[in-house]
Parts: sequence; structure tokens; C-alpha cells
Amino acid sequence: MKALAEENCDGLFTHPVVGRKKPGDFNPKHIIRSYEIMMKHFYPKNKVVFSTFPTFSRYAGPREALFTAICRQNFGCSHFIVGRDHTGVGDFYPSEASQKIFENFPDLGIKAVTFGNVFYSEKLQCHVHERDNPDHDPEDKFHISGTEVRKMLEDLKAPPEWFMRPEISKVIMASIRNGDKV
Repeated sequence: MKALAEENCDGLFTHPVVGRKKPGDFNPKHIIRSYEIMMKHFYPKNKVVFSTFPTFSRYAGPREALFTAICRQNFGCSHFIVGRDHTGVGDFYPSEASQKIFENFPDLGIKAVTFGNVFYSEKLQCHVHERDNPDHDPEDKFHISGTEVRKMLEDLKAPPEWFMRPEISKVIMASIRNGDKV
């Protein structure tokens, strides 16, 4: 929602990749259900369009960020959110290579909105973009890890609310209890 506000955009197009996944990735069924929950309870009403993107991740870092931005532009988007290490593999690409590639294509026609590391601050009781608060007390930085959340869910332990909304973790844990492949 920060990108929506900062870039003064009319709406948000959520477009998760739901094609072939690598082992350990979340099942598309659960990705879609999570977005449905977000749209119903948290995203601003009448400002979000949801569609799935039936492709697969190529784990090609900067080139994949560029490819995906062009695909989103073809869907009518004017901005594209690029996180730190967008579809990178380990440390094969420098962590901000997927953001910097857009500097080479100023006439692309879609604006890259970049985000670096995000952490949760217990002191501030909110998520903080590291670029906005580089001097934050390291003892108060709680980082988000996809690997960690998958392990918690596999062990049927609810991740902390700052880590994952309880409405989503409950649905995922119920599916695991029912024997679904999550």
C-alpha cells in the first residue's frame, strides 16, 4: 500500500505467478486464497484488481524483473514494484541488480518502484523500509524470511502477527492439518 500512496496511483494490480513452482514454494491454490483474504479484509475497496499470471519463475534476477515489468505493462500497469533480489538465486546476482537494470531502460514506459530490505520494529510497532531508517537499532530489527515462515507453518506454529496475518496463517495451517500440500 506504501507504493500506491507514494506513487499516487489509482489502484493496485495483484498478479501472482501461479505456474510451475520449485520444490518448497507455496502451492498456487494457497497463494490465490491468501490474496482473496487480503482483498476482502485489508486492501482498499474498489482499488485492487486481481488476476493470476500463469507463467513460471525463471529465477533470472534482473532480466526476469525486466520481462515481468513488460508483461505487467501489457496489462496496463504504469508502475512495477521491484523488491530486493527479485527472483534471484542465492547470491548469484547482486541484491539490487533487479532494480538497477531499469536505469538502462529509461524509455521503457513503466516506472520501477523499488523496495530494499524491510524489517519489523517492535519499538515502532510497524514494518520499516531500511532505506527510510538506516540507523534503526539493530536489536529492534525483526527480519522476514520465507524459509522461516514455511518451517513454522510445517510445524503448525502460527507465525507472529507482524510476520503473517493470522487470517492467512490459520487457513494455511488448517490445510496442512487436512493433509493438503501447501
